[in-house]
Amino acid sequence: MSADGDITEYHARLAECLGPNGWAEAMDSIRASPKFLEGVATRYPGVTMMTPAGPADPWAVEVYALLQELQESLVGSMANSVIPVNPDSFHVTVGDLVAGEAYSSGCDKAISRAVKRILASLGDDDVEPDWRVAGVALFEHAVVGLLEPVSESDYLPIVELRDRLYCDLPLRALGVRRPRPLMLHVTLAYFDSGPTEADRARWNDVLEASLEACRRRSATMLVRDVGIHRFNDMSAFTPLKFG
Repeated sequence: MSADGDITEYHARLAECLGPNGWAEAMDSIRASPKFLEGVATRYPGVTMMTPAGPADPWAVEVYALLQELQESLVGSMANSVIPVNPDSFHVTVGDLVAGEAYSSGCDKAISRAVKRILASLGDDDVEPDWRVAGVALFEHAVVGLLEPVSESDYLPIVELRDRLYCDLPLRALGVRRPRPLMLHVTLAYFDSGPTEADRARWNDVLEASLEACRRRSATMLVRDVGIHRFNDMSAFTPLKFG
């Protein structure tokens, strides 16, 4: 059994995050993102496995259009508490690799070689996992659009890739660790502060409206062309060639 669990467990995690109870609990745990200082991205270098960012991903046009609309509504209600992500940087992280203190510039090539080997061993170039927007959730440091697989056959390739990444001994020697069970998402904004008591009802209303919009639109994307990207902070991501 994968550490990410099966699709039933994934849907259970989504259910915990979406809806009034999940949002209320999350609001109690919100903290300002350490990746920003006074609204400006701070240095936080690393490498990650992700889809192409924003307009570079032709398979995510429908999803990113919906998420940009939701982002505008959310920022309108949360303006004093969030730092919005530039939609040109929207992306789906399939697997966090190394970042922050665990990152060193010399590890890029070694990680690229290991990932190239893993992808070759999977031999699934024709697999195109189809995922849709499930709703908007609040993480400790960010507002995110959560994604759900259209079917189990769309869930399993993502989980298999992550299992290979996080169980690979050469990658583990480079500091790669599974940070948490899979929750595929697109980050829409980072928190600068949590809500006041007066904010909570307004936030709940806009989150409820976002959930209804996701259910009505049922926007989908193909999670494909996943590659290694390097970043110096959370404002830009540069694709790396596999070594």
